[in-house]
Amino acid sequence: MPDIDIGRIDIDSTLKLFRECTPRLLVVTDGALDAGPGGFGLSRFVSTLKNTTIHGMKPTVVTRPRFANAPDDAFDDLAISTFDVIFLFGINTTGDPLSGPALDRVKEFMQDGGGVFATGDHEDLGTGMSGAIPRVRNMRYWALAETPNASDASRLTTNLSGVDRVFEFDDQADNQPQRLYANFAIPSDYLLFTTFPPVSTKVRLPHPLVRMADGSALDVYPDHAHEGECRIPTDFSTTFDLDGQTLAEWPNQSFFARPRPRAVASTMSFGNGFDSPGKDAVAPRAFISIAAYNGQAANVGRVVTDATWHHYVNINLNGMLVGNMPNADLQRIQNYWSNLATWLMPATTRMCLWPWIVIKTLREHALAEEIRIPIDRDLDLGELHTIGQAVLSAAGNLAGGVALDLFADVLSTIIEPERVSKPADEPGVSDAVLETVAAVVGRYVVGVSRAAATGELAHDDDGFSRAVRQIAPKLVDSVLESQRAQLKRRAEGLEILDSSFRRELVPV
Repeated sequence: MPDIDIGRIDIDSTLKLFRECTPRLLVVTDGALDAGPGGFGLSRFVSTLKNTTIHGMKPTVVTRPRFANAPDDAFDDLAISTFDVIFLFGINTTGDPLSGPALDRVKEFMQDGGGVFATGDHEDLGTGMSGAIPRVRNMRYWALAETPNASDASRLTTNLSGVDRVFEFDDQADNQPQRLYANFAIPSDYLLFTTFPPVSTKVRLPHPLVRMADGSALDVYPDHAHEGECRIPTDFSTTFDLDGQTLAEWPNQSFFARPRPRAVASTMSFGNGFDSPGKDAVAPRAFISIAAYNGQAANVGRVVTDATWHHYVNINLNGMLVGNMPNADLQRIQNYWSNLATWLMPATTRMCLWPWIVIKTLREHALAEEIRIPIDRDLDLGELHTIGQAVLSAAGNLAGGVALDLFADVLSTIIEPERVSKPADEPGVSDAVLETVAAVVGRYVVGVSRAAATGELAHDDDGFSRAVRQIAPKLVDSVLESQRAQLKRRAEGLEILDSSFRRELVPV
């Protein structure tokens, strides 16, 4: 029986089916920040977003000043139906707070699943736009009283000394970025999982935000002489008001329990003082540079905060250009930006694009060469499991590491949340669950591939969830039957071993 030739699928026609799922990004700036080519411009960051692929698709990127024709009018049309992710880069301070209507729009956007990135700089720079936003407000130090001074010994400086070994302010613009330290011991965002994929080794993967395609972690970052600082809250009982309701800032969802903000990466404040401009020497200390919250595990949007927007503006990147082309360090940083946009993408957009992700993964990943999908033959459980595992492995190497998201999407679709008991102190994933999810993914891949090969693939916002619910029951039964058979064989083996051992003990 012939196999489907994935390479012959009409990729352009397939892409057109999912155009309405195109990721949509909004970048908002205030103060002296803008999206232009100047020193405090974000042109290189914005260009990277426009040229990246999010779930295999080029995004639409819109840039706006916070104020154009009216106060906070950059947020007038903010809604999950218009944008998927917003990036907030602010300079304006506490005296310029976000208006009530704009703040409510951001809150509604987050509650509906929209992703939010927010950053400021030293002291209270950026507090005006982002300091009152739920979750964001507690994942970074915003208040002037909580933040280090830009000049005295409390400042946080990541400026390396440059090639001359002398500490200078202009070192922020050279070709020697700071060293970033990824958090490999970060707990799982999905509290039912310990590690994913489950492994017996102590080796852990970095967070998807800082995970490079080769599995390594982002270890370089633009440096600056006076940064802000991210933090991890300890009080998860806080609330906020929206539309006359009091809502939990850190919701506790019954299926995956309560996700918590994570310290994704830290860095080191270290350096001597210098006179122009006046900066005191500092005592070395580590601080959190990137923090992330996986709100999707609680049916709200994801959040990322950063210590400073100097990690994104042109003045801190220009030194890493060679003939206007990014050197190896800047390429890794740009890969992180792609991860950032992908990881913040709402679950609804991701699930809308799952068929497209499957086709792109099969066409472009090396594992695709090992996958054989017959045109019309039913595949057994083992074959489906193999295909599912291969696709999950390949998806883990995509920008933003979507394998865990795919796993969680399938699991939350086939298991009724109200039937899941409170996770134990040492939660994990059983072999049966792993086998079931891999088989479901495998069966879904087969269905999508056959539909695409025959020109019958169609766009459907709810198609992924509906397909999983349709194919899962039979596969769950098959996996459980297989597990029972394995247990029976093990039990019979133990009985034979026990009988043989007892005969050895009988005296002659």
